[in-house]
Formats: sequence, C-alpha cells, structure tokens
Amino acid sequence: MIYAARQYDTDSSINLFSNTIVKFMSQLSTEQLLYLFYTSAYSGDNSITKGDVKSHLPKDIQEKAESLYDSLLRQQLIESPKKSRISVTKNGEEALLKNLLATDYKFTSSKGPKVLNTLLSLLKSASSNIPTLFNEDMDFDTFVVKFKSIYIEERKLQAKQGVVVIQRRDICRKFREQNSISEEILNQYFHQLQSTGQIFTAIGRDDEIINWVE
Repeated sequence: MIYAARQYDTDSSINLFSNTIVKFMSQLSTEQLLYLFYTSAYSGDNSITKGDVKSHLPKDIQEKAESLYDSLLRQQLIESPKKSRISVTKNGEEALLKNLLATDYKFTSSKGPKVLNTLLSLLKSASSNIPTLFNEDMDFDTFVVKFKSIYIEERKLQAKQGVVVIQRRDICRKFREQNSISEEILNQYFHQLQSTGQIFTAIGRDDEIINWVE
C-alpha cells in the first residue's frame, strides 16, 4: 500500500501555522529538509546510520547524501553521538518543524507509516509549541547577560577538568538549547559581541575559541 502526505496547503489549519512561521524560518533547501526528515523518521534507537538515511532519500538526490550530511552537521542540526550513527539535534528538530510547516513539497513513500507518524508527531508538536518556538524578541542586552552566564558556567566546568577551551560551536549550541532564538539572530548578536570588544576569538583546530574580555 502506498501512503502519501498531501501538500500542506490542503489543510487550512496548517496554512495558518505556515503563515505564522515563514518570517521566522531559517530556510533549508528541499534536499536538506528531506535528509533531516528521514533521519528523524527512521531513527530506530534515536540514531541511524548515514547509509540508511541515504537509502530512504529519493533516488535523484542520493548522490548528494554526503554533502547534505556535512552541511547539516555544520549547522548543528544533526550530530553523531556514536561512531557511524547520526541523530537529529534539538536545533534540528526546530528547523525541521519550521520548514515542514512551510514547504510545498509532496511526500510519497511505500513505507508510509513511519513517514506519516513522524509528520503527525511534528504537527502535534507545532500546535502546542508555536507560541514559544518562534519567540525571538530577545534584545541584545538580554542576550549578553544570558550568553555570559553560560560562558562562565562552561569555563568553571572546564577549569575543574584542568583545561579551558571554550568553542563557539559548543557554547552556541548550549545557548540555543536554553533559549528560543534563531540561528540568524544568534549569529548577529555573536558578531556584535566581537565588534563591541566584549569577546575575542582565536582560530582553533576544529572551531573558533572564545575568550571573554574581563
């Protein structure tokens, strides 16, 4: 039996969600959206191999699977908690939800239950979380207080372990886990911290290293 998730504009309530979130959305390409979606849909123990994700992708984009993986990993929308396995991060779940609610893509699959169940779960989440998911009214001064608090907490934690190396990727991930803010606004405020001399960064082996100017 073939199952299909119909185009979202056939449902007026989903259209309402779509109109609400378009201006807040960090836009994913259709191919990135599909990679993220199938990673979520087919994660058995909350993770899945890259090969399995690739096998579920439409044939015409399977050859792009590795580059899609790289781009989503850089954006911290997926992670690799175990060797050879990947999973969707909290940021990835938010991005997936926002983009699914606004996409015109038509999903079709002969393995319909997993696809449909994932869609229904995401839509249920949307119905209860729209007010908080897209609250991006945080001003810069509030951002500075919250960001510095997380920075100091991380510095204390690392100091106990003997080496303090605070990477931009890690602290930004923790900030987004604790606060509702888009990647775009977070990056804007981070650069503002740099331009106002409140932090300086150095190029590390894997990422930028952050130091707060006391």
